[in-house]
Amino acid sequence: MTNLFKILIVAIAALSITACTNSVGSQNATSDDTTAVTTEQANTRAELILTEEGLPPVVIGANINDLPESVDGLYARKEYVSLEGRDDEEIGWDEVEGWYFYDKDGQLLFTAEDNEGAIFRVIVKSPDIKTAQGAHVGMSRDEALKIEGAKLIEPDPEADYMIYCIELGKISMTLDMVNSKEVINMEVFDYSAFDM
Repeated sequence: MTNLFKILIVAIAALSITACTNSVGSQNATSDDTTAVTTEQANTRAELILTEEGLPPVVIGANINDLPESVDGLYARKEYVSLEGRDDEEIGWDEVEGWYFYDKDGQLLFTAEDNEGAIFRVIVKSPDIKTAQGAHVGMSRDEALKIEGAKLIEPDPEADYMIYCIELGKISMTLDMVNSKEVINMEVFDYSAFDM
């Protein structure tokens, strides 16, 4: 009977060790999986979406003076750029007087113009910011026109610059001036800010 009892204790101990090893292995696998997912999420930047109102909190009608110096996941710093004192010939057709928003590496993401503090125009310069439909700076005209609802707008024949645009609802995508084959910026604009 003593031998049977010893054999039973050894068998129970062996089963316990096997069960514990499987449990620890399972926990390690779960921990490794969680670490991999967390690392993958950290390496994937949150997608920035341009809406017909702008890039929250930088939206049409918002008071520019109420915006923080930085917004996690959107911009690292903002800076006011004045065109005052510059000769018209020095100013590029796409330069604006207003607020410039940069990422942590100093790359320009977008600009905002205001009228007495109220934002009336947001212009996206970065290919990292997309519309809900996937439109972005740098995409070809043909790709942009394949988006449902996209409409090509030809320039005013009397305009100083021959600029083609693609409208996507209230979002306007400007095409390059050389051959109108690529989106160079996207913007939302509040025309009512200039109603007389």
